[in-house]
Amino acid sequence: MNKIVQIEPDQAEDVGPLYAALKKVYPQKVSGTFRRIKWGLMAFCLGVYYFLPFVRWNRGFGAPDQAVLIDLPGSRFYFFFIELWPQEVYYFTGLLILAAITLFLMNSVGGRIWCGYLCPQTVWTDLFYAIERLVEGDRRERMKKDASAHRWTLERISELMLKHSIWLMIAWWTGGAWVLYFTDAPTLVKELVTFQAPAIAYIWIAILTTTTYLLAGFMREQVCVYMCPWPRIQAALTDEWALNVTYRYDRGEKRMSVKKANELRALGQHAGDCVDCYQCVAVCPTGIDIRNGPQLDCIQCGLCIDACDNVMKKIGRPTRLISYDNDINIQRRIEGKPPIYRIVRPRTVI
Repeated sequence: MNKIVQIEPDQAEDVGPLYAALKKVYPQKVSGTFRRIKWGLMAFCLGVYYFLPFVRWNRGFGAPDQAVLIDLPGSRFYFFFIELWPQEVYYFTGLLILAAITLFLMNSVGGRIWCGYLCPQTVWTDLFYAIERLVEGDRRERMKKDASAHRWTLERISELMLKHSIWLMIAWWTGGAWVLYFTDAPTLVKELVTFQAPAIAYIWIAILTTTTYLLAGFMREQVCVYMCPWPRIQAALTDEWALNVTYRYDRGEKRMSVKKANELRALGQHAGDCVDCYQCVAVCPTGIDIRNGPQLDCIQCGLCIDACDNVMKKIGRPTRLISYDNDINIQRRIEGKPPIYRIVRPRTVI
């Protein structure tokens, strides 16, 4: 028989809060291989999204010449040489299934690499962070300004106005680009400028402008951690061979200062490569410490790898103390065995 336990008022405080308190994240600027990959993919994704509606494709007389067009009045979907009718909806079903399988494949190979490099939330948030750093300065400057008792100076107000103005402009163009996929883009741009566009166009631009501004400017990592279901799903799909951003504790522990580590190595004793500089935490867009092991908050963006590599180069130690790896290889290195990687395996082949 189940026993009902009653919590006394003086014990209620021991239960703990139901929700974690919001802590503002101040990602620091970093340079390196994975940062360059992210810049390149961001430019590609934004370029495709913003300018694809203006690409032309000749389909002959009487047919629309927009390369990608969702023609709702004509019940057609055009994608370059492809033309789909409503009764061919099974093609969309196939594309959705293919997209899901591709997402599963990416997860099997590299964990949440979709989240770290290609997710729209990540792409636009990264862009908003770049604008924020450009206007307000890097991590330390932003933290100092937010913590200052005299932060509401004319200079600070001007910075905030400039930052939010650029954010709103980007968000507005994001919403505007979306509606261009549903009608002839140059014609709609002209109608929007002259205030002759349909009301529904202005409504959707306003909706998408607002959501982009709020999600990328304010909610940021909260979307990845709390709103998005993918981190919960991918945890069930991954396996022991997936390459996740991993702190190689077999090499990093025990943590100590550079001076102390050099002294121990001079005596022939083991010393960990991690110097507790917290650079991996400073650059993380979700504000986690990757050295604590796999975490739901980690989006596998690899920026902590770049930050750690920069520190290792400065202190004369081998890079990739943090790397895309798996626990199997960490255990193998502890046992003195070489690491092995299995990108091609039954899961990824299927």
